[in-house]
Amino acid sequence: MATLQFWGVQGSYPGTYFSDPIGSNTSCVSIKLKDSLLILDAGSGIRVLSQTLDMSKYDNIVLLLTHPHWDHIQGFPFFSAIYSKRNITLFSHNINHVHALTNQLNGYNFPLKKEDLPCTFTPTTDINTLNKLIDTDIKMIPTNHQDCVGYRIIGNNCDATYIPDNQLHNPNITPFDDLVHFCKDTDILIHDSQYTNTDMPDKMNWGHSIYTDTLNLAQAANVQRFALFHHEPTRSVENLIEMENDCKAKMPGMDSFLAKEGMSIDLLGK
Repeated sequence: MATLQFWGVQGSYPGTYFSDPIGSNTSCVSIKLKDSLLILDAGSGIRVLSQTLDMSKYDNIVLLLTHPHWDHIQGFPFFSAIYSKRNITLFSHNINHVHALTNQLNGYNFPLKKEDLPCTFTPTTDINTLNKLIDTDIKMIPTNHQDCVGYRIIGNNCDATYIPDNQLHNPNITPFDDLVHFCKDTDILIHDSQYTNTDMPDKMNWGHSIYTDTLNLAQAANVQRFALFHHEPTRSVENLIEMENDCKAKMPGMDSFLAKEGMSIDLLGK
């Protein structure tokens, strides 16, 4: 059975704001697929991932980027796999996003240059080639967050949907119904739930969702499990737990929960 694990669940910037039991690293999620390790985003959580998992166990290491905002790429220079002699596949719908990731290693922003690393990067924007490599059916959807995408990973006993940055309350790129169709019947929806109604109107068009809107998306799409994700770093642990409990009360038939660092989930395939 495929396994999903959370390594970074906080939005915007890392820090010890929640700490235990939720975590304070930025976006990074892994999915173990047979002999492949699929990594979703390279926020500061990827450092913890590479300190915990044995990279030598996987024939393929694939990093999927949603977009190159700092909180989704800042952990990459601390990803231990890039300091070994192996190939790492870097995927994005926009090759400039991959460049933003690797160009951190330039001798100025970070002491080492990418040319000095023992690893080999294979950048690609070809989703069909990637699907063949790891025997999956990965689909993408543009989100309401600048040049950002969400992913749905199907195959190898896995059906998981990952949309960490997306504004549902005032969509300007992808309408709600299209997102419902994309997420329909997925086993787990990991979605941006950064804001509450009290954050508005100050953060009306900051590109993130009000958590109750995300809950409505999860219900409309008939998802089995809904993970509140990309937590607001100034929120208290108590506030986050209140949000989780509110979701459970509003939709008692759905497994709604806060994404927490280190949390591991078995996935169901379609």
